[in-house]
Parts: sequence; structure tokens; C-alpha cells
Amino acid sequence: MKTPPLVRKFIEDVPLYLAKGGFLKAVAKLSGATVLGQVVSILSSLILTRLYTPGDFGVLGVFTAIANQLNVFISMRYEWAILTPKEDKKATDIVLLSVTLSAVVAAIIATVIFVSSDQIAFWVKVPALAKVLWLMPIAVLSAGLFQIFNYWALRQKDFSIVAKAQVSKSLWSNGFQIGLGFFNLGALGLLIGYTINQFAGLKPLISFFLQNGRKYLKSYSIDNCIAAGKEYFVFASSCVASSFFNFAALSAPAILLAFYYGTEEVGWFALAQRITSIPAVLISNSVSQVYLSTACDLIHTDPKELDRLHSRTTLLLFGLSLFVGCGLLLAPWIVPTLFGRQWQSSGIMCQYMAPMLLFTLCVSPLTMLEWLNQEVELLIWHSTRLALIILGFYFSHHYHLSVEICISIFSGTTAVSYVILFLLNKRAINRLIFGTLKI
Repeated sequence: MKTPPLVRKFIEDVPLYLAKGGFLKAVAKLSGATVLGQVVSILSSLILTRLYTPGDFGVLGVFTAIANQLNVFISMRYEWAILTPKEDKKATDIVLLSVTLSAVVAAIIATVIFVSSDQIAFWVKVPALAKVLWLMPIAVLSAGLFQIFNYWALRQKDFSIVAKAQVSKSLWSNGFQIGLGFFNLGALGLLIGYTINQFAGLKPLISFFLQNGRKYLKSYSIDNCIAAGKEYFVFASSCVASSFFNFAALSAPAILLAFYYGTEEVGWFALAQRITSIPAVLISNSVSQVYLSTACDLIHTDPKELDRLHSRTTLLLFGLSLFVGCGLLLAPWIVPTLFGRQWQSSGIMCQYMAPMLLFTLCVSPLTMLEWLNQEVELLIWHSTRLALIILGFYFSHHYHLSVEICISIFSGTTAVSYVILFLLNKRAINRLIFGTLKI
């Protein structure tokens, strides 16, 4: 039996792939640190599911869904532009502009929550949320700052700092959630740990920025920040639009489950997401950050090498994702054994989410339509995916389908949408190679 040409090409190119730009070395560095964080997450989950109820996890799921949606606006997506300028001085101006915007937006969020926290809890049908929404502006601000300084570290290709920040987040967050669980604080304990998650990773990133960008800070001026904001306004605003629909699609399942089914169902889904996010964080995030920092350079210097990098990395991710997806098929038996029988529905959800995870891990880390001036196509894709998710949940509720079947429909539509996204990425890269796409 002959080896398929694409696979044979990948095998032949492995030595080059390992050496070129230290890509896999950088991925390994991030993954190695992430392994420690994920081991902590797995071990802590065994304890947390015995300290907190599915209802507590349900409140956490809805809270994080809202927080993720608000994160889109925290710095108006200017942090994505940090990777773009050729000069570090201009990138520093974008960092400072992003920090300023984050503080302003967090203050607006705090004001809105102070006035209407009860109304928000009523809208999503989670009354317990009203008592913990005061944490929202803190969580959103810390998450926004983390992203800003993380992108600066990625620009400098210092993956050791990024890895250190990730480990700090995991250790502090899980430690607080476990510790507070013994005080019977309910969902509040989980949410305090979630909020600390972002702050814990900030210290090494901010220290690196102050050390690495000190010489540029001396010449800081408001005028330069405003000029950088104007220069990258179109880029940032288009990213805000696509990010809004992206995070809406990510947040919708928890909110729709609470609206159509109940908080306990959200809790089961939250644990299923926590389990499936372990390989996502370990594989996807590490590859994504290294790939993005490398690919942004290749867009301008060597589009053909970008295409080769994209193809080889996709094959690598597909192999890893297939292994993970097969493991999730055993979740209905493993999850209740590890976490208790009250979480059996989470195991079934994990099994149904396997197809979605397979294609998400292959495609999502390598998506860079924003940097290829394909914001309109990406916006259409995000909005279509969101519409399919909403229709799937409505259909499941209307025909009184079980929550597990509802999740299977969600998984299937998401898997198909990511296949389409892969094709859009390949099309954009090919257009760049043939000169029909101008950057």
C-alpha cells in the first residue's frame, strides 16, 4: 500500500520543520509548561466536583460566557495589532493605548452592573448570578490586560515568559477554588478563583514588558498613542466585529442551556468543557501562539513557506486531535468514575463533543484571516456559525430533545463550520501566493 503523497511530503520535511525558525522547539516549550498547568487542572477537578455542585458550575459557566463576550470590547481588539508594526516603538504605543481603553471600558462595565445586576440575572434565568456579578469588571479587566501583555511577549518571541504566565494562572486559580470550597461559598468560590486566574499570570508578563520596552516608555506621548489608534482603527474595528460573533458563538451554549434547560445542565456542560479544554489548551493554544508569531512574518516575506507551514501544522494537529477524539469516546465511563455519578451527563456530553473538538483543534489555531485582510469573510463565517448554534438549541428545545442530543447537534454543526473555515484559510493563502490578495 503506497503512502499518500501529502503524508510522504510531511515525513520528508520533518527535519526542516524541526529546524526552521525553531517552530516545534517553541511549541514544545509552551506545551511543556502547559502540561504542568493541565495536570494541576485535572487533579483539582477531581476535588472541585466534590466541593461544588453542578448548579455552582452552572453559575460559573454563565458568568464566564458573559465575561468572554465582554472581553471583545475591553481594549477594542487593539491588542491584536501589537504583532503588526515593524517597529517596537509603535507596538509599544499600541500596548499603552490598549491598556488605557481597557481601564475605560472596565469602568463602564462596572457602572452598568451596579445599576442592572438583578435585571441581567433575570434575563439569563440564573437568579444566583446577581450576587456575584460585582466580580465581572475585575475579571474582564484582568483578562484584557493579560491578553495585551501576552501579545507583547509573543511579538518578542519570548515563549518562556508566556509559558510561565500560563502555569501561574493554573496554580493560583485552582488553588483558590479548592481552598474557598471548604468555606461553603458555593459559586462565589469558583468565581473568585476564575478572577484570580487572570491576575496571577499578569505579573511575569508586565515585568517582561517593563524590562523589554523601558527605552520606548521614556518617549511616551498621548499624541503617539492617538496616532497609532488612528492608523490601526480599521484593523481593530473589523476584528471587534468578527470577535463579537466568535465569542457569542462560544458563549451561546452556556447561556442557551440556562435559558432552555436549567442551571444544572449548564453545570454538566461546564465540566464537559473543562475536560475537553485540557487538550485544547495543551495543543491548540501552544501551537496557535507560536504559529501566529511566525506566520505574521511569513505573510510579507515568504507566502509559499507560509502555505507549507500551514499544511504541515494542520497534519500534525489532525494526528493529535484524532488521538484525543478517540479518547473522548470513553468519557461516559471514565467521567462518573473520576468525578462521581452526579456528573455522568458530563461524560456523555464529552463523547458527543468529540467531532467538534477534532476539527476545532485542527483549524482554530491556524486561522489568520484577520491578518490576511479577509475580515469580511471571517465575519460572515462567525455570524453563520452563531446562527446555526442558536437554531440548534431552539430546535432541540422546541422538539423536547434531551440535553445530550442538543449537545450532539451543537457539536455536529460546529464541526462542519470549522471544515468550511479551513477551506477559507487555504483559499486566502493561495490568493496571497498568486498575488491576487494584497496585504
